[in-house]
Amino acid sequence: MIGSLLWWLGRTLPEAQRSRTQWQLENDKTTTRQALLTAAGDGTLTDEEIQAANKGGHWTVRRETRPVRASAKFVDADLEQDCWSFVLSLPPGPQTTLSAIRDDGACAPSAPPAAPSSGLPSR
Repeated sequence: MIGSLLWWLGRTLPEAQRSRTQWQLENDKTTTRQALLTAAGDGTLTDEEIQAANKGGHWTVRRETRPVRASAKFVDADLEQDCWSFVLSLPPGPQTTLSAIRDDGACAPSAPPAAPSSGLPSR
C-alpha cells in the first residue's frame, strides 16, 4: 500500500507542478496582454509602460512603421523559456488591437553572467 502511494505521488506531483506552471504561463500572458492594451488606450505607449506590463522580465521592443512589437520571455510548463511577441496596432488608442504569438527569434539571447573582476590590469 505504501509503495502504491509513493508511486501515485511520484506520478501526480510532477504533473501537478507542470499543470500549475502552464496555468501561470497562460495567466502571465493574459495579464501582460491586458496591461499593454490598457497602456495603449490613452493614445501613447512608452517603453516604461511596456516594461511595467510584465514585471518578471526583460523586453525587446521594435517600433516599426505599422505595429509595435514587444517581446518577452516566459517560462512554460516544461520550465523552458518561451519568447512571446505582443504586436499592437498603431496608432495607440482605444481601438488598438493586440495579437500574441510565440516568436522564438524575437527575444535577444540571455547575456552570460559577467566574469568577476580580478582587480588586475588588462594587457
